[in-house]
Amino acid sequence: MRYSSFKVERVIFGRLETGEDLLKGLSEVVAREKVKSGVISLIGALSKFRLGFFVPETGGYEVVEREGLYELVSCVGNVSWMDGKPVVHIHMVVSDEEEVFGGHVLEGCIVGPTVEFSILELDREVYKKYFEDVKLNLLDL
Repeated sequence: MRYSSFKVERVIFGRLETGEDLLKGLSEVVAREKVKSGVISLIGALSKFRLGFFVPETGGYEVVEREGLYELVSCVGNVSWMDGKPVVHIHMVVSDEEEVFGGHVLEGCIVGPTVEFSILELDREVYKKYFEDVKLNLLDL
């Protein structure tokens, strides 16, 4: 187990609008606000989602993609840094009237009609690095 303790430095509240890409929008906020590292929480709805399921044997993702109105039931994650760029890493659960999906959020999730977010910025930067044994970029604590 690896962990570290942080203080919350500030909270950023906001909303993404219809048609925006979820990950690109959040990444833009993180870069513009110069977020050191943080915790992200979101609620809202999407008109399209793309979720990945990690495949350990290949180190890649199996992708599930759907279009339609999907309630963003739960979405949480973090902000860290890798190769000089902020990394927004979030997982979400979405549902319509009949099905529920969950997984790693990929680019291509489209907001519709809105997504509200909160980012709790922490007091120092956290970095990710590649760990060969699990074929993933993980927090380097």
